[in-house]
Amino acid sequence: MSDCMCPSNCGTDAITQPIPPPVTIEISDEESTMMGIMFDKLVNAFTMPAVDGTVAVVVANPDNYAVGMWVYIVGEGYLEVTAIGETTITLKNIGNSSNSAPGVTVAALTVIIPGFPKAAPDAPLQPTDRLTDPFTTVADQASVNIVLSDNSWVDAGMTLFIKGAGKLTVNSVSGDGVTVSVKNDKTKHSANAGASTVIPADTAVFAVDDAAYQLAALTPSDHLTASFVTVADQASVQIAISNNTWCKVDMTVFILGAGKLLITAVDAGGLLITVKNNKALHTKNAAAGVTIASGVSVFPCDTIPYADMPMARIKTLYSTVANGASNSLVLTDTSWVHLNMTLFVVTAGRLTVTAINVDGFTLTVKNDKTRYTQNAGAGTDVAVGLPVFPVTNEAF
Repeated sequence: MSDCMCPSNCGTDAITQPIPPPVTIEISDEESTMMGIMFDKLVNAFTMPAVDGTVAVVVANPDNYAVGMWVYIVGEGYLEVTAIGETTITLKNIGNSSNSAPGVTVAALTVIIPGFPKAAPDAPLQPTDRLTDPFTTVADQASVNIVLSDNSWVDAGMTLFIKGAGKLTVNSVSGDGVTVSVKNDKTKHSANAGASTVIPADTAVFAVDDAAYQLAALTPSDHLTASFVTVADQASVQIAISNNTWCKVDMTVFILGAGKLLITAVDAGGLLITVKNNKALHTKNAAAGVTIASGVSVFPCDTIPYADMPMARIKTLYSTVANGASNSLVLTDTSWVHLNMTLFVVTAGRLTVTAINVDGFTLTVKNDKTRYTQNAGAGTDVAVGLPVFPVTNEAF
């Protein structure tokens, strides 16, 4: 049984949700350079372009960006940098379901948060296929036929994620090469659409499969910092990522082009993990000899140590403390927090909640580095705006 749990309704239904937009935060010039997180602001307003459309925007610090980087524009959504000028960056609307609608005016001085993969990002992951015909969603436990461009990759019993519809279970695969019968098990996947929602042609269709790839418009946990070559079934390889503090042994990660790989070792240096290719179990994994490029995203898969959605963000600069010590952590919201809950704080590690202030923002947290050996020691600053995740396998 997977230990992937979500803040509500155990299981992996959270992948049907959009990335929750972080709440608006006030960022000073001093805070904007902490920890190398280069927060920026729009100089002029712009109009959100159509999905896959681009727009040139004037920013305060063009040097903060790289082509291929994702940025988050606070309150408006996620876009990709496609070009950089002397005072402008060109942004592409990647169509994340949490993005503001095309045509919305994004105000001057809105905060921009760079920092997503800078080299050849693959997120959002490419869908396995797309609908060639529209279909209308059906009621709980009912079934409907959908038409793909190619159904050869689909198996009965597989779960598909279709944007706007949710997670649908495959009943049968037609011999015509394109048609698939799917069931809406809304009792199990409560975030699914009910009856009568029209899903248009060309909508993305993702393989969810047995271990629930984190595919649905989610931000990857990390990205490769060096290329690697895939290995044969049951063989292992060491890969480099930017921060391995979210990783643990026996966790499964999904890497585009490689497949689902099992973590067998986490290097104490904070940058390397060793992964095993269990192609006997994950038959769609790449065979030996495929080069996976630097910059490709790394997603938590079926055994994740924290919820796949951040519940809040750092509101004021936080500095880590020594093993066994406690201090205050100020978040944008603490209404979801419980005593003795474990939080995963990016760059700090896993911290235990020992007290909750009635102000709705302040927690007391303990650094149990004896238990969580990959936690940061004393004196590491955690920048404003970084995400905080519930460690749900311990808290719920």
